[in-house]
Amino acid sequence: MPSLIRRVAALTRCMPGEQANGDGFLLRSFDAQGRSRWSSGSLGPEGSDPMSSEVSEATTLAEGERLLMAVIDGTGHGPEAAEATARIVESLMLWSPGPRVELPALFEDCHRAAHGSRGAALAVAWLDFATGEATACGVGSVRMELSNPSPTGRHSQSLSSEATAGSLVKDLTTSGGIVGYRMPPRIYENREFLEAGDVIALWSDGVEFEWDRGLMRLARSDPDAAIDEIRRRFFHARDDATIAISV
Repeated sequence: MPSLIRRVAALTRCMPGEQANGDGFLLRSFDAQGRSRWSSGSLGPEGSDPMSSEVSEATTLAEGERLLMAVIDGTGHGPEAAEATARIVESLMLWSPGPRVELPALFEDCHRAAHGSRGAALAVAWLDFATGEATACGVGSVRMELSNPSPTGRHSQSLSSEATAGSLVKDLTTSGGIVGYRMPPRIYENREFLEAGDVIALWSDGVEFEWDRGLMRLARSDPDAAIDEIRRRFFHARDDATIAISV
């Protein structure tokens, strides 16, 4: 099966007036030999650079690479929220996929790593382009959606109240709780088959928006431009804000 999703972009922005970003993102890809590369948007508990109010990343994946993408939202904002986020990012960097990826176990690792901090909301998506499957888990006030402006195949059979003007939007968000403080009794996985045209998006509660067909098409053609548009229109002024998009 050819790779269906090849580009990923993310942006995190500190709440105006703060120097430590309580949000963060992680983009980490794995090749067929298990080698990985990653880029974190977390500024850490001290704020690595007071002038760096925004951190962004964009990359094109090599054929056959698999992607771990995550958005972390430390409880509250400021240095203590940033500490919780940094701990979770460090835990995610240590993870490697096995023959079968079990994201609930990864969340337990992050929970242990963040214990004693304020904790954080966490959204994680694992995109396996060899099998054409996406697996997603979320705990806390984070959002994850799979959307497609022109769904076909299995997706076209799923059109229902989730569809907007013929487009597909599936909510992948799962459980309430706080990673590092209070986990839900059970963490549920969402598994979806990927199709051409799919957009996978993860975002923190500092971003509030709904997909429309035009924004979906923009994300498909230029995820960086879509993130810029979302930042301009939908980032809250009173919170840290983060979004990651894979197309």
